[in-house]
Amino acid sequence: PSTGHARLEHEPGYRERVQHYWKSALKRDVRDTRRIGWSGAFISYVMKEAGAQNGFPYSGTHTTYIARAIQNRKKGLTKATIVGYRPGEYVPEPGDMVCNSLTAGIDYDNIDRRYSAHCDVVVKRGFRHVAVIGGNLTNSVRKRVLLTDEDGHVFTKQPRRIDPYVKRWFVIIKVNM
Repeated sequence: PSTGHARLEHEPGYRERVQHYWKSALKRDVRDTRRIGWSGAFISYVMKEAGAQNGFPYSGTHTTYIARAIQNRKKGLTKATIVGYRPGEYVPEPGDMVCNSLTAGIDYDNIDRRYSAHCDVVVKRGFRHVAVIGGNLTNSVRKRVLLTDEDGHVFTKQPRRIDPYVKRWFVIIKVNM
């Protein structure tokens, strides 16, 4: 499911990199990178480095920007920095995000309670797949491939051999910068 050999968050040099994500994007000092989820900090760091500025709700928690993106779409704010779509409604481009829920019962129309989530950044679109990069995937930054239909829509449920950990991708976040 992943490509290449990844280094782990607690290895010398890589621990400092994870700490840099927190400090640079969120102004937080984190000492023990193994005791805190950092995938949201990674996304915030990537968005900051890409120039999202104040239009992105920087957070260590994916649910913060998922909620804002869906809210923007429901309010008709399609030119906002982030706009959330159902997977069948929008074909992601490089720079966009794909997000899933790690909590049962959560979907595009049902995010009104606390839940855990994860988002990855799309880095390449190909025929019947997108390549994505995410942080804190088995304790490292990893690139992986998600299958799409012929038009490029991400399948909400990926084959287990492709994506063994995710049950359901439920929102695609278009990033307008």
